[in-house]
Amino acid sequence: MKDKGLAVKIIRPVGILLFLGVLAYWLIRIFQLIQVEMSAGDENYFGNLQVFLLSWLAVFFLVNLLAWANFKFLFLKWKEGNIPWYLFWGLELLLLLVFFEFLQWTVMYEEEILKDNLILTGVVALYFLAITWFFDLIYTRRKQAELIQQKEKAELNLLQSQLNPHFLFNALNSTYSSAIQEESPHTAAQILQLSDLMRFALEKSKRDFISIEEELNFVDKYIRIQKNRFGSTGEELMDIEINWDGFPVGISPMLVQPFLENAFKFSEFGPGNQNSKILVRISVEEGELSIHIENTYLKGQLRDNKGTGNGIDLVKKRLKSLYPGKHNLTIKDTGKLFTVLMKIDLKK
Repeated sequence: MKDKGLAVKIIRPVGILLFLGVLAYWLIRIFQLIQVEMSAGDENYFGNLQVFLLSWLAVFFLVNLLAWANFKFLFLKWKEGNIPWYLFWGLELLLLLVFFEFLQWTVMYEEEILKDNLILTGVVALYFLAITWFFDLIYTRRKQAELIQQKEKAELNLLQSQLNPHFLFNALNSTYSSAIQEESPHTAAQILQLSDLMRFALEKSKRDFISIEEELNFVDKYIRIQKNRFGSTGEELMDIEINWDGFPVGISPMLVQPFLENAFKFSEFGPGNQNSKILVRISVEEGELSIHIENTYLKGQLRDNKGTGNGIDLVKKRLKSLYPGKHNLTIKDTGKLFTVLMKIDLKK
């Protein structure tokens, strides 16, 4: 499967370069023919008419190709925050400059045609805006449809995986009461935390946004349960710090948990692993969420705990959809240390 994916990555750019190369060749040949016909005067009117129509067809095709490439490789990158605004507009102006110089070259830089070429370049710029708006409308609607479909699928999967939530909550409450009666406060606290996590996952996760306070409370309870799993050994090797300045902002629920789950799932805690660690730094200051998570791991953990791998990929898609141009996610893997750095501007 990896070899197939690598082959696709190699074939695609080669195919695109081949297409663009052949296209450029034929466009050059067409405009050479146009120049020859124009220099021949009016000796063959029908031939000149053919050349005129052919030239405008070529220009129309070229403009639409450039408009599509502009939308695909510049506009979308800028919209998603991968290209700064000054670079985007600089490249847009450069693209129009190249088009204008191309028009000038086709008429041998005749000064009488300069004004016409400037007007045509302006018309093309307006056409680019219209085409970009049209493509963006289609792209946005398609993405919205995909998100709705994904949400409906997730809700269906959640519904199918639920074993009557009321039954589970009643069972947990009963076990909690038993733990209290048997004077096991530590066990009771764990049961209560687990119940709160399940209630959050079933109820809050369906909402588009929740308060940052609710999200951080969920994260704190999740970390506490994970600490209980590893006992005193894990407590010594964990460095956890969560800070919030109290500035009220909203956030899409459960954006942090997949990274924490990954860190705890693949950590190398166990007897004799004194060099293992999990570092978690979560802060929210003036509406900006900053996350720094590190965990050591062994390759054996990857083999023994291999899952679907969709959790982090889903978070990436949600970030692009919900916080375009307002987030930064960096993931580093040295083979022994896995690091996640994420920042999100939560202010509207």
